[in-house]
Amino acid sequence: MDLSILELLDKVLEISGVKEKALRSEQVIQLKERFGLTDFEALEKFEDVYAYAVVEYSLGDGESPKPKTLVALFKTKEMRETFAAAYRENKPGDWVEKGQKIAEYRLRDTPLEGVDPRVEIGVFATAFFEVLGKTRSPKEVQLDQKLTSLQKSISEVQKQQPTLEAINQKLNQIAGADKLALPAAAQESRAAELARKLGEWFAVLEYDRVPGYEKWDADYFEWKIDVPMGRRRVSRTLVRGMAGEVEMADVQTFAAAIETEKADEGWLVGNRRVSKVARQAVKEDAKYEAVLCYTFDELLDEDADFSKYL
Repeated sequence: MDLSILELLDKVLEISGVKEKALRSEQVIQLKERFGLTDFEALEKFEDVYAYAVVEYSLGDGESPKPKTLVALFKTKEMRETFAAAYRENKPGDWVEKGQKIAEYRLRDTPLEGVDPRVEIGVFATAFFEVLGKTRSPKEVQLDQKLTSLQKSISEVQKQQPTLEAINQKLNQIAGADKLALPAAAQESRAAELARKLGEWFAVLEYDRVPGYEKWDADYFEWKIDVPMGRRRVSRTLVRGMAGEVEMADVQTFAAAIETEKADEGWLVGNRRVSKVARQAVKEDAKYEAVLCYTFDELLDEDADFSKYL
């Protein structure tokens, strides 16, 4: 995205002063199109993420823009540098608190009735870090869905008129959202890193893991997930992640596990490779029709096409 952040902020300030709602909403759409903020995939650097967050925080869909005094804060050099530092670290940390102090200082002589600067910076920060988190997901797919989800999330935070405590709790939740917690048993498994990547990817796709089912071995882990198959239907899927190459023997034991667990199908995911013999068996032998073999990258590509689930 090629844009001047200061030029965009000037335009945001201009639109926030438009009183007619319909005209303001139209100008918000034009602003996003002009600066490339309708294309989530284009948010590649700090200026892009900051610009998107400022527009969503300040204008949203044009219904109720923030006061110009608040919007102007995000044009200041110290506020931009503060969030640039937070962007590099990809965590709120002390940077949000610094931004809150900057806002309090800047507004000390022009207080806004009923407005807590600390809360407002916190609301903006939730938008900023949610944008950042979604642009750094395991793979850039499902962009329209992520964009809609993000706008809804930001809108909900704005409408709730949250307290400072609630905002800080939200920020802490966002900060830890990309850190998949694994059980102690995972420490002894060579498949732990694959589990972490798959878990984060399933979270992006909103695939629910079945509670209470988790198996760990030195060379693999096993989960059950529910994959949406359309309106009110899911496929109960057994997932086994292998630390190394998927071999024919793995296909055989996994097929038996699918039958034992009464799953609809099974995904056998190799961290690196799937042997030719294993691929041929699941393709040609009816005994293994419920088994699907993938490498991690192949599974990402497969799930990037959601049409088969609609």
